[in-house]
Amino acid sequence: DKPVASARLYATARGVYEMYINGRRAGDAYFTPDLTQYNITHMYQTYDVTDMVRNGANAMGAMLGEGWWSGQLSFGTVWNHFGDRQSLLAKLVVTYKDGTSETVVTNDRTWKYFGNGPVIYGSFHLGEIYDATREAEIEGWSTAAYDDSKWKKAVVVPLEGTTFSGVEGGPGGAATPFSFEKLSLVGQIGNSPGIFKVLTAKSVKEVRPGVFVYDMGQNIVGVPRITIADGRAGRKITLRYSEMLYPDLPESGKNVGMIMTENYRAALSQDVYTMKAGRQVYQPRFTFHGYQYIEITGIEKPLPLEAVEGVVISSIRELSSDYRTSNEKVNKLWSNLVWSNIDNFLSIPTDCPQRNERMGWSGDINVFSRTATYVSNADQFLTRHMRAMRDVQTPAGRFTDIAPIGGGFGGILWGSAGIVVPWEVYLQYRDAGLLEQHYPAMVAYMNYLETTIDPKTGFISDAQLGDWLGPQNNALGSQYLAVAYHVYCLDI
Repeated sequence: DKPVASARLYATARGVYEMYINGRRAGDAYFTPDLTQYNITHMYQTYDVTDMVRNGANAMGAMLGEGWWSGQLSFGTVWNHFGDRQSLLAKLVVTYKDGTSETVVTNDRTWKYFGNGPVIYGSFHLGEIYDATREAEIEGWSTAAYDDSKWKKAVVVPLEGTTFSGVEGGPGGAATPFSFEKLSLVGQIGNSPGIFKVLTAKSVKEVRPGVFVYDMGQNIVGVPRITIADGRAGRKITLRYSEMLYPDLPESGKNVGMIMTENYRAALSQDVYTMKAGRQVYQPRFTFHGYQYIEITGIEKPLPLEAVEGVVISSIRELSSDYRTSNEKVNKLWSNLVWSNIDNFLSIPTDCPQRNERMGWSGDINVFSRTATYVSNADQFLTRHMRAMRDVQTPAGRFTDIAPIGGGFGGILWGSAGIVVPWEVYLQYRDAGLLEQHYPAMVAYMNYLETTIDPKTGFISDAQLGDWLGPQNNALGSQYLAVAYHVYCLDI
């Protein structure tokens, strides 16, 4: 009953989480605590929840999803990379106006767990399965006298037996130890993903009976927000996604106008929603998709365009520059590169945000970092990513091709992101802090490159992929680019 001066919530999870106090969600971020090299750097988030606590009874809870911690990760062949189950760590500190305080923490004595909620499954690559008829089971969060008789006693999830520990294979067969012995819990660095923009569908076509394809007008990364005016309880609708439609060509056969999903490879990119009765809004929580077109089946007639929205989710919350000319082709080129920044900066700088990969391949951010620093305020985002590169740097000094996670086979055009990115951040923002943090790792990498020089030719041998999609790569060979990048890195 004492007046509250302030309330702070600190939270993180193995997996991804959403925190709630008295039925209201804390913060506006998605997929917290972001992807880091969890066994070395694990971030927590801080929320001001002063206006969410109230006199008398309060309820606090969280919803958990697998995120990057467990489930499918990259290529469809890596599962439970860090651990095989999710867990929550949270602390609420309430300070009263008389100077006293009270602290509530996650524990196995007073906390409970419920596993029969509406989110049946949530996966970045495989989509979400959501049963809205189960929402009544958790609606008690927002009432003073909710029924938790079906909830189980919470348990502590230990590291031992639930997380990976051992030796991972690395580039060229090099093995690196993987353990949680050097784990640091650190406060949030840079933005977590949030809503950048909400788009409305531009058009819809019934490409086959009962198959409705909506065009969002722009290739985006995020989730749909579907409004159903009068749903039938228990009826399922299926949402599928694509970047392209089958073109009107003989090769397309009977698929003309249908969504094309081959380029998603093993990423299912499909959400299944079971309706409750009446008006409802569905927006997936624990998945994201890269798409321009959304196919909806399970409805008798098309939803109106305004009922199909696209929620763009990105670590880029706003742009820092704009560019317009009298040439529409140039303007479209600018739009393309800006959306590449928005779509691929989701927690990490990804190589692609749609198929079953979505990893921080360093070759991409190596060549895009200068653009990104102009288009967006990417200082802290890239500072966090350089920490990830250091976390997976090998004892010999080699930057792995992927960060976080590690591994790969790209050579200097990928590893040199550890030299180029902090330099571009310094040139744009005059932020010497990142150079100071990262310089020892830069030196270690340059020393590593010295060990890869062929004594006969004097050329670096750590080439491998080169510009593997460029026609000139076949003409000149990756060695040409490797030597050029070695000189570039030496100059920096």
